[in-house]
Amino acid sequence: MNRLAVNLKTLLAQQGLSENELAERTGVQQPTINRILRGESKDPRDSTVEPLARYFGVSVEALRRGSSIDESSPSSGPEGAVIAASSSLRGAVAVPHAAGFDRQSGPTSMTFPEMLIRELMPLSANGRLAWVVNPTDSMGEVIPKGAIAFIDTSYQAVRGNGIYAVRLFGEPAIMRIQIRGQDELRVMGSNRFEESIDLHGDQVTSLSVGGLVVGYADRIKLIE
Repeated sequence: MNRLAVNLKTLLAQQGLSENELAERTGVQQPTINRILRGESKDPRDSTVEPLARYFGVSVEALRRGSSIDESSPSSGPEGAVIAASSSLRGAVAVPHAAGFDRQSGPTSMTFPEMLIRELMPLSANGRLAWVVNPTDSMGEVIPKGAIAFIDTSYQAVRGNGIYAVRLFGEPAIMRIQIRGQDELRVMGSNRFEESIDLHGDQVTSLSVGGLVVGYADRIKLIE
């Protein structure tokens, strides 16, 4: 099996991800991922490899050649796995998973290159940074479904207008929330098919807040 296939299989195992989950989070088609893993696609284009490398926080060259993928790193699967890549992730930051605000069993933490979350480092240093996987397409292209969203966990309630990781009527979602008045919130998505929901009085208690969304790692953007 070629080195790209071995490295990709290693990283999938370390995060407990399926081919379909990786396809959903990166935009690379599942059959393409399958061909790489089986060694049938030995030298795919960089445009195919780049989203995979970016998702795992390694360079394209590291993923292709194995110069920095650490296959011997301990991995405990979804219960405690982290992305393990040695030289390319020196100075990287482990970010905990905000369980209960997405549909992923997920690793309890993932390691992100410091350069990716440099602007979020103060939150990490104060123990306020966590990640979830956007479980729906309610935010359209603003935050795509399957993107890793970074949240400020000090927001355990809606303290101002913004995008929040929430559980609404028990279902996880990432939604834009506006304060409309005393005990009155409007919950909205960016998908044009998504209807807004107004919560009044006791209905507000149906909204459980995991944190304010401060960025996401799909196209490596930070929310302004």
